[in-house]
Amino acid sequence: MNTDDVLKLGLAAVLVVVGACYARQLFKIGALTKRAAGLLNDPELLDARAQADKNNIKLNMLALKERLTEADYAQYPVWVSIDDSDDFELIEQLGFDMAQVHDFYRTTINGPNEHYFPAPAAAVTMPFSFIRLSAEVTTVDDVKLIAHNDISNVNGTQALSIFYQGEEFRFTNGVLADRNVVEAKKLMDLLQSKKIFPLTVKITATNEVYELVPYGVQV
Repeated sequence: MNTDDVLKLGLAAVLVVVGACYARQLFKIGALTKRAAGLLNDPELLDARAQADKNNIKLNMLALKERLTEADYAQYPVWVSIDDSDDFELIEQLGFDMAQVHDFYRTTINGPNEHYFPAPAAAVTMPFSFIRLSAEVTTVDDVKLIAHNDISNVNGTQALSIFYQGEEFRFTNGVLADRNVVEAKKLMDLLQSKKIFPLTVKITATNEVYELVPYGVQV
């Protein structure tokens, strides 16, 4: 066997080895592609992705506001305020991504004032420090008004605020009787009615209905 033959055999061997390696690599790539395709259809991963999408949607809902308007309550039935670490834990139970929420709060809130954001209906039954629930109020003479029911789990107080003609009339439960009387008179004057109580209050998020005569107000 001459030198040329030896070189040809050596080159053929190298090509065989290279071909085998290339084939193995293609097999690996094909296997990885199949595995990736399987992962894309994996129910757990799909659920995780859906949850991540929900978190992003919820994070976008964190339209923090210090002052809520009639339009805000018409758009979202439940608003909550995060006041302490317990509230953050409740937020996590609602499915929010806590890293995103903490980061959002650090970069958004300036000052000590309360900030509210819309929350899922499940928040109604949770002990957030402060909850505001959208409501529809109907007076005795059948005038319907947008309102919100405010619940403080910090001091156990409740209040009802009613919107009318760009103003807000606030009635507290069990305290501030004199203020309630003044607010009632102002609202009745604007409505041009001498009798609007008792009010029928319907909570939007729960469909709960109750009647209210503000503390200190005579019917």
